[in-house]
Amino acid sequence: MKSRLSAMSFIITILFCVNVNAATKNINPGIHEDWGRRINRLEIIKTFRTSDFGQLLIPDIDTSNAQFQLMENSLTEEDKLNLISQGKRIFINRIKDNPKNIKVVEMNYNIRSLIIKISISQIGLQKKTAWWYSLSWVEIRGEIMDSLNNEILLKFETRRTTSVKELDNDTIIKSIKIDFHELGGDLIDLILSFN
Repeated sequence: MKSRLSAMSFIITILFCVNVNAATKNINPGIHEDWGRRINRLEIIKTFRTSDFGQLLIPDIDTSNAQFQLMENSLTEEDKLNLISQGKRIFINRIKDNPKNIKVVEMNYNIRSLIIKISISQIGLQKKTAWWYSLSWVEIRGEIMDSLNNEILLKFETRRTTSVKELDNDTIIKSIKIDFHELGGDLIDLILSFN
């Protein structure tokens, strides 16, 4: 009986160690594919500590090169413009609503800040397949900089997808808004990993 308990505790210890190591994120300089849970590609140029900065500064999100890959006739041009405007606001609000109460501003108050430059690269919708529902997605890329010297600390690319059960405009728009919200959460997780 005693040897069985020892064997069980040994197995539990090994599983615990594996889980802890799997959750550890590499914050060393270099290029990392599928970093952490949700960041598809991360290039860490210089490691940093979030706590060394007074606030997060988010200039306006760049949408000038955003491409829509939607099914034909799924959204009007007006729908797309409204979606980008609402999506940007949802994204920024999600970053502001962070668990560490890090101050997030959209203009500079002369405090050393982490500047988060973000551009939306794609907003898309994929038709239902034989195995899965239709999927919406939003893809972003960006970089995080030190406001003190405009030094780029890291660059990232990531995408969020949500299943779309109905292909009416309201459901499509709702799903894409969820993608924006989740991306904001992914970005705050990324920033807090450097605390």
